[in-house]
Amino acid sequence: MALVYKVNKAHNNILGKNLTPDEIAAKVAELFLGNPEKHIEPHNITSIGRVIGYTSRDSVYRFMNRAAELGLLQKKGKQFVKPETSPENEFKAFSKEHPIINDPIVTEWYEGLQAKNHGEGIAIAPTLLTRIETICNTCHVTPSQLISSKANAVEIKKNFLKAYREHRVISKRNMTYKAEIANIDYSYSYAIASICQKFGVSWERGTAEMSRKVVGHAKYGDIRLTDEELEKADNYIKEKFGIDSNLHRTFWIGVETCARHEALFEMELDYTKHTSPRTNKTTYYMTAYESKTKHIKGGKMTKYIKRADTQKSIDFLKERGGTKIYEITDLSKVKTIEQIKFQMLDLYIFLGKITNIGDLYEKRKQGHKKTGNYWFDHWLHALRHVGAHYHLFKTKYNYGYVAVLGGWHTIDELKKSYGEMPPEVLDSLLEEFDY
Repeated sequence: MALVYKVNKAHNNILGKNLTPDEIAAKVAELFLGNPEKHIEPHNITSIGRVIGYTSRDSVYRFMNRAAELGLLQKKGKQFVKPETSPENEFKAFSKEHPIINDPIVTEWYEGLQAKNHGEGIAIAPTLLTRIETICNTCHVTPSQLISSKANAVEIKKNFLKAYREHRVISKRNMTYKAEIANIDYSYSYAIASICQKFGVSWERGTAEMSRKVVGHAKYGDIRLTDEELEKADNYIKEKFGIDSNLHRTFWIGVETCARHEALFEMELDYTKHTSPRTNKTTYYMTAYESKTKHIKGGKMTKYIKRADTQKSIDFLKERGGTKIYEITDLSKVKTIEQIKFQMLDLYIFLGKITNIGDLYEKRKQGHKKTGNYWFDHWLHALRHVGAHYHLFKTKYNYGYVAVLGGWHTIDELKKSYGEMPPEVLDSLLEEFDY
């Protein structure tokens, strides 16, 4: 009687129930060779082991040797032989009819992404999946080829970047080819490194051949407003719109809380008051939901409003029954936010941060997502950077406090983004100590 191997339940959907060694050997041969009729791509040894539930490569080879004995595989010496096929016949483009998610390698990788953050998954998982599909379809490679080795992955990425430069990318999304090649390199390196790491192929952080260093990181040192500019901005807003205005609340709550775009416009006007027994000053404690940090306390972050004028502006709207930081009157929500945007751009023009608004709009008409002017391209997110500098200066560069307040993951991230402590601030701190 043949021995019966019990396969892990997690793989029952692929292998069925209990299988004999010969049945497993037949399945291993099919995985190794591929089966176009079943849309099974040729697998390498590692991925075969994962599919059949055996982590030992020796176990996989044992089944392959048995498949050779059964005439299901051919060997030349110690090497197992795959039938010769042309690249055109070997590769089949991924599409709705042939979804990449059905590839066992992609399935396992994607399920891993969805299991992160205590089962909530990571927000960019669908984007990473699309990037892997785009790479495979553009370069005519399978996921198994992509993860087979570092050299393979690097060469495939090199070919993909060449295709991007030559406007030959095959994607289900419309490619405008407006992004800088450095940004494309970062985005697709991130996706490749993610799927490769799942199967034991990895690179050290910062390595040039598969860099995941954020492009543009540490470039926010200039996205700031001096105390004089903040005073000018405050006077401009008060004179043109008043304290009880959407622009005043958006600008100063944005600066004081360092909230991200979505979190800022979804903030509720509810708050609790805290009055310091030492200074007798009142702080409003508000809550913002930061989806980017939802793995930390569900993304709920306490925000602190200390400026008296900002508190007044909040109370004016709250007394009228407002629930968000902006008021919708005769406009829709979308139109209201659009109105705030144009008011904010006018403010940046007044402050001299935007000097060529016509040229920037023309670039947008031409399809450029980035015009080169950060205040224009990221009119609301700029307030997060202004706020970081605002709090760093006020706290004499207390990175720990500002990192918690603004929701930056680490102190190093804050330093890299906004710069080291200026010499004059260090000097003022040294003066407080009597050596």
